[in-house]
Amino acid sequence: MAELGTHIITDRDFSRSTKLLPGERSKRKEELPIIAGIVDDMATFVSQYGVSPLPLGLKSIHLIRDLDKFVKVTGNDHVFNAAAEFDAERQSINVYSTANQENYPDYLELALQISHELLHMYSFYSASLLSGHLERRRSGLWARDKERMRQYTSNTLNEAVTEELNKRFDQQFLSKPPHYSYGFMCSVKNRDFQRQNIEDKEYAEDIAHINWDNWHTYSYGTDRHKLKLLIGRIYGSNPDQFTDSEAVFNVFARAYFTGRLLPLARVVESTFGQSSFRRIGRIADDLLIEEYQKKR
Repeated sequence: MAELGTHIITDRDFSRSTKLLPGERSKRKEELPIIAGIVDDMATFVSQYGVSPLPLGLKSIHLIRDLDKFVKVTGNDHVFNAAAEFDAERQSINVYSTANQENYPDYLELALQISHELLHMYSFYSASLLSGHLERRRSGLWARDKERMRQYTSNTLNEAVTEELNKRFDQQFLSKPPHYSYGFMCSVKNRDFQRQNIEDKEYAEDIAHINWDNWHTYSYGTDRHKLKLLIGRIYGSNPDQFTDSEAVFNVFARAYFTGRLLPLARVVESTFGQSSFRRIGRIADDLLIEEYQKKR
């Protein structure tokens, strides 16, 4: 869809998503069923939120080993600050491997990286055409003003919702048999065994993967905690509207996937006041400070 005058573009072009990238390596035999399984299971997962499957396959996922070559050819130096990313222009997913990851692969970590970026791919996306250049306007819950291109919702909130969805995807698909491969099954079982030995069950459930006895929690921990505080406050202020806190999260999730922000904005503003939706990131920060002060 494109709107004349504002030039809002939401069409997706997958024609370039499968083209080989500089520095890309072939997928290993062990990785093929993992990636194929995640692509299929993610389509099932997002259908819970009313989202239709995208025309994706193994070739839409790119594993970049030669990072220097990739940067030299593409000019994209994000690879040194990100483990993976959704390339909105190509409608593909790039995973950037370090030497340690190449030599000692953690298949559960790889799966969670891909599933996180797949969620970004499935989230609502639109761009503005400014002077012949496409500029991202909406991505999930992240948004800019369409005229002045000023950001008015928080990207950290967008990432928090993405990773909370990823955690739910893990619980529904990655953690349960049948597992995608033997190596993947070993990674999952190792994590689950270590979780059982942790007394703090909330912390144990937040452990995403374990690599060489290093415990890694799901990403964006602080931002996800602020989201939890937001959801808790909304649920507490609207007990007759929601059956539980998960019902509140689903309002965030549906806005994330559909781009229809009005239902979420109404819930936020009924709780925090008029025009509060555009200040939702600051409100989440204030809730975190409030929690900290109560604990002192």
